[in-house]
Formats: sequence, C-alpha cells, structure tokens
Amino acid sequence: MICTRDRPELLDRCLASVSRLEYPRPFEVIVVDNAPNMPAREICQRWTARYILEPTKGLSRARNCGARHASGDLVMYLDDDAVAEPQWLIGLAREFQDPRVAMVAGRVLPLSGNEEFAVILDCGIERCVVDRQSTAWFERRALGGLVIGTNMAVRACVFANWPGFDPRLGPGAPLFTSDDDFAFLSLVDLGFKVVYTPAAVIRHPVPATLPELRAMYLRKRVEQGVYVAFLLAESRHRRDLLDYFLSRLAGHRGAKYSEACTLVSPKHQIGAMLKGMALFARWKLTGKPVTSSRSLSV
Repeated sequence: MICTRDRPELLDRCLASVSRLEYPRPFEVIVVDNAPNMPAREICQRWTARYILEPTKGLSRARNCGARHASGDLVMYLDDDAVAEPQWLIGLAREFQDPRVAMVAGRVLPLSGNEEFAVILDCGIERCVVDRQSTAWFERRALGGLVIGTNMAVRACVFANWPGFDPRLGPGAPLFTSDDDFAFLSLVDLGFKVVYTPAAVIRHPVPATLPELRAMYLRKRVEQGVYVAFLLAESRHRRDLLDYFLSRLAGHRGAKYSEACTLVSPKHQIGAMLKGMALFARWKLTGKPVTSSRSLSV
C-alpha cells in the first residue's frame, strides 16, 4: 500500500519499483490518495494499481483507510517517495510465520549518494524482535529506532482489535510526529511481537549536505519532544518514560541516532526536545496543530 498526496513524479517512480518486486504469489497494489489537489488516478491506472480516495487529510487516516480496503492477510506500507528493492516483500512476509508477530519493519537506505548520512534513517543490520518480555523494551525501542513508517507491514487481522494508526499523529494530523512509533507501542501493549528485519530493504531520500542533516536531526528531536509530552498526557507509560530518561542520564543512547548525536550539541538537543513539549502544550491549550516543518524547525 502506498499513501500519497500531490507527488505524481515520486508516486510514478515508487510504483515502477513495485512492478519489479519478486514475490511467489499475486499481490494487490493499493494507492490511497489523501485529500489531493491533483488526483493520482491516471498514474494508478498506468501501473494497474487500485485507487482509493481518502478525503480527510492525514497519513494515519490514509493508512487506516487502505487497511480497511485491503483484501490480503498482510498490509505492507511504502511511502510514495521511496523505492523498493526487488526482495522487499519477501523480506517482510517471512517474519509473519510467527502468529504473534503483528508488525514488521524493514531497513531504509539512501536512495543515492551520501551513504554517511544514512544513520538518520537506517536501523542497522541486526534483526530484532520486541515484545513485553523483552529487556528494557520501552526505553530502548518505543521512542524510535525500530520502526520507520516508510517501510513496514501489519497483519491485517489485528485491525479487528486494534484501532489502527492514531489520527492525532503523523503528517497532516494535529501532531506531526511518531505515528509509527505509537503504532509499535500500542501493538506491543496488546501482547503482540514487533520485528525489525534488515532483509526488507527500501531506498529513501536523505539529506544532501551536513547542515541539512543537522537540521533534520533537530526536527526529529522536536518531534520526539512532542511525542514524549503526548505519551505523558495520553498514555499509561509515565513510569516507562521515567526509566527511559534515567537510562539517558546514565549515558545510554539509542542506536538510531548515536552517530548523528555528535553533530548537535547536548544544549541544542535539549532545547529541541523542550520546544516539542511546549508545542504539545500549546496544542492541548489552544488546539493549534503542530503540522508544519516551520513549527518543527529549531
């Protein structure tokens, strides 16, 4: 499934990569067009993809809409600006042989060049399985570093007991942040397993210059501040958050951003987190959404 909005050239490139996927069984390709100004119906017809219109803006809403229309046992999600490697579907699907696995995330590598900047997206070469019994699962994984929404799959039947992606979170939603992280957290809370596999690879744009990488990293920190405040206010994980911050004070860092951390001073990282928490408080008090890249810049 590909969710898109007004990016016809990127969608065309993405669908071309999907047409080259190697998979032993037929599969359905769905494009969810999310509140478009330029409908993508003709591009979908060109690639024989099923076209679905979701008129309410928000990536989480588009993902949930696509899941409701999907006919298969597994729902694979791919962003419209990504390019799938030929073995992508096989890499995701094999992890669902365990019936307790509800979500699988794959590896994200640069689309071209700037391999040294891949750290901002790449979760690495180590396969990882997380459930409620995993050691320190929350502080190590639930705040980022395992699931990236541009490359993931969900078992279709879990939507019967799981409300899906939270429409308050993600691009186009009131809070531009962490829709994929919260989906992971909520599924583990329900007793499922979530798997990261480096065998399911897609390619995605990365920053082109060092200043752009720093800016992206700081925006991610603002997003994390919004998400931390969201969890404090809207979830039951206050104690888990405390344990997480204590582990950070003790010097433990998540693998995903460990190298990028050296590009930004601790002072600026803390400032970005605090800005995100303030933006969440403003949303709670005034209803003003946190949806633009300008509001997330530092």
